[in-house]
Amino acid sequence: MGIMPGKKTAIEWSEEFSVGISKFDDQHKQIIKMINDLYDSLTDKGEDSRERMAEIAARLCDYTYTHFLAEEVEMYRHHYPQYESHKDNHDKLTSMARDFMVRIQSSDAGLKKICIELIATLSAWLKVHIKETDKRYTEFLKGKVGE
Repeated sequence: MGIMPGKKTAIEWSEEFSVGISKFDDQHKQIIKMINDLYDSLTDKGEDSRERMAEIAARLCDYTYTHFLAEEVEMYRHHYPQYESHKDNHDKLTSMARDFMVRIQSSDAGLKKICIELIATLSAWLKVHIKETDKRYTEFLKGKVGE
């Protein structure tokens, strides 16, 4: 169960997030799963709960970077006209994620609060980014990107 009563996940996949390219849809689903794993970890008790939260947050940030790289490679390879602005958008979130990881790894107290901020930031950003920015490449890249 999540940290908010009645809310079991931080974010749920829905078809409105689909960009129509299964490789990227699968990666988006994995990011959402990792956000929800971090969300679930907030209620963990025990000696290793801090380590588990920090480890999930690190994996989430690493996987998000890997996903961005996969998108950027395909955009660059196929000369997507909005490549630079899309990459800039990714770079901004990568920088924010790096700042979160610095805070997480240097925090003696307040780890849960930082993770809640990371979940809220990444969930909100992802919803807008997929529905607005990623969907712009759908028609351009569809059929060009290996599924």
